[in-house]
Amino acid sequence: VKRIILHTEVENLDLIPSHIDLVGAEIELLDIPEREYRLKTIIEKVKDRGRSITMEPLSSSHRRIVHQFVEKESKLKTMTVGNGRFKRIVILPPNSKKSHRNENRQKDENK
Repeated sequence: VKRIILHTEVENLDLIPSHIDLVGAEIELLDIPEREYRLKTIIEKVKDRGRSITMEPLSSSHRRIVHQFVEKESKLKTMTVGNGRFKRIVILPPNSKKSHRNENRQKDENK
């Protein structure tokens, strides 16, 4: 993973490139041992590095679970980026000022 992380000019924001073929990756994860620990591993990487990690696209129900789990089980923040079936979760370090809750509030206020 280290060699494919794209560093951005935005503080605490790194990206991992994706492709449309990876949208069904969650189905492929069914056969991967210890798949339930992958989110915990990502959380630990964000904590250790102090930099954001963007996950692969997830369905809305899976994004909701990830948002709730990350913010409940760690002191990290999350936000959703992208559109349609390409929406991804960005897991942010605790010193970041953005979160999906702040972003959603701003959208609601602009309506």
